[in-house]
Amino acid sequence: MKLHITANKLAALITAKSPERRQALVRSLKRAAGQDFPPFYTALRGPAKRFVLNGAADAAELRRLVENMAKRHGSTWLNTDSRITSEAARALMQCAPKLRALDATFVLPEPGTKAVLEYPQVDVITTPDLIVHGKRNHAPLIGAMRFYVAKESSYELGPHGAQLVAAMQHLWLLKVASGQRAPDASLCLVLECFQQRVTCAPDPGTMESLIQRGCDEFVRIWHALDDKEAA
Repeated sequence: MKLHITANKLAALITAKSPERRQALVRSLKRAAGQDFPPFYTALRGPAKRFVLNGAADAAELRRLVENMAKRHGSTWLNTDSRITSEAARALMQCAPKLRALDATFVLPEPGTKAVLEYPQVDVITTPDLIVHGKRNHAPLIGAMRFYVAKESSYELGPHGAQLVAAMQHLWLLKVASGQRAPDASLCLVLECFQQRVTCAPDPGTMESLIQRGCDEFVRIWHALDDKEAA
């Protein structure tokens, strides 16, 4: 059976600075496999998408989200989710000038869009939050955007990690895009909310072999960890 890994996690694995860190990342993924953990900041996804779709011109929904998060109290998980969501919404509002400066328009992906890069032993999940439309010399282009929310430095993508995630979106579009719009690396974007950083994909030739090696390393470490060690 093939393994699965998200683009964010694969980028973290590739950019990890030590073998111990890479092993720890894979161990955490193996422990989580098959378990149903509630994800953080799901309440941010809809308002964040609509904020970008509307040209980052109206932050009213994000401000309401911050107000609603302040009213939520309960478990440690709920309180943490409320704090992260509120802080990310504020950071996204501050990122509005950078978003308005992008020479592009945004649309929602088609319902049920599943973005997967298939490698021999692993599938990389790189589903976009938004599809990006642009033009160059009057020729229509297409890209994709993913949001990334992590405040603590140990969980940041960082510039190189963001490039890798953006490159994976570009590679996916190169495989599946059809019609008049050509996939363009400059429109494959990662928006790191807390860092207020928008990163586009580099030329795909500089990243594809690195991504392949990252997949191979992920598979190797996964199978090297026995079930008792990963528990």
